[in-house]
Amino acid sequence: MRVLLIQPRFTLEHDIPLVVQPPLGLCYLAAVAREAGHEPTVLDCLAAGWDRVRRQGSRATYGIDDDEAVGRATRLRPAVIGISVPFTIQYPNARSLCQRLRAALPDATIVMGGMHATVDPAGVLACDAVDYVVRGEAEHSFTSLLGLIERGEDVTAVDGLCYRDPRGVPVIRGKERFIEDLDALPFPAWDLLDLPRYWRAGLVHGFNLRGRRSLPLVSSRGCPALCSFCTIHSAWGRRFRARSPADILEEIDLLERRFGVDHLQFEDDNLTYDMPRAKELFRGMACREKAIPWNTPNGVALWRMDRECLDLMSAAGCYYVSFGLESASQRVLTDLIRKPLDLSRVLPLIPYARGLGMKVCLFFVVGTPGERQDELQASFDLPYRVAVDWVEYSVATPYRGTALLDEVLDAGQLREDRAALPYARRASIDTPEFTAEWLEDMIRAENRRYIRYLLRRRPRTFFSQGWQVVRVNPRFVFTYLRRLFLGS
Repeated sequence: MRVLLIQPRFTLEHDIPLVVQPPLGLCYLAAVAREAGHEPTVLDCLAAGWDRVRRQGSRATYGIDDDEAVGRATRLRPAVIGISVPFTIQYPNARSLCQRLRAALPDATIVMGGMHATVDPAGVLACDAVDYVVRGEAEHSFTSLLGLIERGEDVTAVDGLCYRDPRGVPVIRGKERFIEDLDALPFPAWDLLDLPRYWRAGLVHGFNLRGRRSLPLVSSRGCPALCSFCTIHSAWGRRFRARSPADILEEIDLLERRFGVDHLQFEDDNLTYDMPRAKELFRGMACREKAIPWNTPNGVALWRMDRECLDLMSAAGCYYVSFGLESASQRVLTDLIRKPLDLSRVLPLIPYARGLGMKVCLFFVVGTPGERQDELQASFDLPYRVAVDWVEYSVATPYRGTALLDEVLDAGQLREDRAALPYARRASIDTPEFTAEWLEDMIRAENRRYIRYLLRRRPRTFFSQGWQVVRVNPRFVFTYLRRLFLGS
């Protein structure tokens, strides 16, 4: 059966850099569907037109428009169309495309997946153009759905499938079964993409790139932590599952041999959670004939990190590591965010990693309800006490599927005027300690302060890191700095 998998175009706020990264999830879906005898095609509307920009106030939309996407789909005439929505802010683009596809291909079955569809299936099914939502980890569920549709059989038993009953009432079902043996999955169907187009764009996650031909890689799924702001468990579950080091090393060999890949980005949420497994992987990477450079733009499980692991990561080719510290206050971490992180143990790992020659970025999540202003300031001040190469402050954002959303709704703290399309640079919570506007102003002020500090006190870091960012995305850098310092 002919299947079309689509990533719609992207709309971003001015302070979010454009990332043109191959859609790893769709490539996994395509690989599993192809193994089952189907004929998948992947259409990445963003990559196909990443250099086409339509600006609307504080936002910009990148990618081919709906007319071109529908034209390509019409020529293919797929029986099933799968559309991925990784972020809530992208849902309006996906909904618009679905409606256009329904009008052009009335007999096609339209399925939506991805994080937004997983956490808001009822909202997605409110669009009549969508037939089904597949929640969470979808390789097996989606492929089962394809087989049942092809045979004309009942689909309602598919795990995590949401649909409308004969009366049009949404039937919302949870995700119950996750893939136990990740090694059994085929490698992503990279051959279905125009990979050189991504490499020409060079707009990788996190800016840092030590190679012209980069691909993302995920070696594990699931997170047992209970962080209040996180949605990951909705898609991958709370039990950590991992691929074997041998399977990952085989994939790296394939990527180098078949596609000429010379740079990797581990996009795991918890790359180092299983320390013995992680160390075995890094030893295997270090023993290869030539260590491929790689980084961790999505962070690592810092709460499961030690010096030996950093030693092995460095030897294996890691040159840039992101630490999800979240807060410089142990009380905020333990009582409010509920992240299992001991600051006294992990803070010394920052200078240790830099001593190995790795660059270190710190991620903070600020503005959790109950956080005091002095605790916020402690997070803002930490990069001046512990030298790092970059720092990013995200706003505690009450996404659907998070404990944080339940908490702010119960407390009446959610700003409805700011919560329609949540994203991690726009505050949407008022607390007795601060307002959403005050928090945004503080983050802007602290970003200005940090850039000035690097320029004046650590110019070598400023120009080294700054050159990486300018080289990858100069338009974003100049737009961001102009708005940050001039407000225009």
